[in-house]
Amino acid sequence: MSDNFTKVIRAEKNWLSFDLKSFLLYRDLLVLMVRKEFVSKYKQTLLGPLWFVLQPTLMALVFVFLFSETMHVPTDGIPPVLFYFSGIIIWNFLSSSVGAISLSMLNHAELCKKVYFPRLFLPVSQLCSSAFAFVLQGCVLVVLYLAYYFLIDSPSFAPQWEILLLPVWFFQLSMLSLGVGNWIAGLTSRYRDFHHLTTLGLTLWMYASPISYSLKLVAPNWRWIVLANPVSPIILSIRSALFGTDGVSITVQLISMIFSFVLCVTGTLFFNRIQRNFIDTV
Repeated sequence: MSDNFTKVIRAEKNWLSFDLKSFLLYRDLLVLMVRKEFVSKYKQTLLGPLWFVLQPTLMALVFVFLFSETMHVPTDGIPPVLFYFSGIIIWNFLSSSVGAISLSMLNHAELCKKVYFPRLFLPVSQLCSSAFAFVLQGCVLVVLYLAYYFLIDSPSFAPQWEILLLPVWFFQLSMLSLGVGNWIAGLTSRYRDFHHLTTLGLTLWMYASPISYSLKLVAPNWRWIVLANPVSPIILSIRSALFGTDGVSITVQLISMIFSFVLCVTGTLFFNRIQRNFIDTV
């Protein structure tokens, strides 16, 4: 047998090893995967992409009827539609990303058995697909915001300079979604129980987030529990930048950002470790 090898392929054993060359080599595949995930969600439907806008709009109207009109829950002087819609689209991005990423390996197991591609493309494509939906919903929020701002004689809200930090908070939200999703994806590939726990966990997480209520409604002694939720500072900071309401301290924001970063890094490392042999367990 000849000893003139042109290429030697070895299994990577280091958790920190990433094949960055493959990411560049297969970048066109990533674009196709993002497009596929985005288009396939509402393929062969009558309304198509309008569902991305219709779903949070209807949910916001339901929240307005239940909490504002029926229960008279205060919204910090913000028009109820804007208050609820702004929280719903943030939560929809987080929940849809985590839910899709958590099942990314199981849903593409047959594809992974047949061809090679960077497995991290699976969660990243799900995240990017949810980001496109978030942009569409954000455009609706902008239209509603401008309509209320210019059609009301004396609007009770005004944008703040912190609105320039919106990309930072969106990036933090993306890190948080990717980190949680990757952890659950790795665990779900081994233990199917986490698939059922994810749905329950996201529901409980939603009620623990200030989406349908103001932080002022929480007793001062218990507000630390709400602020310990890493998505709460993001929601409160974005609302503060858009409407001029009370935000959170810089310390709380930094803790939330550091936690999101650590969760993203550890989740990605865990996913990278599990994806090497998850085919043997599915």
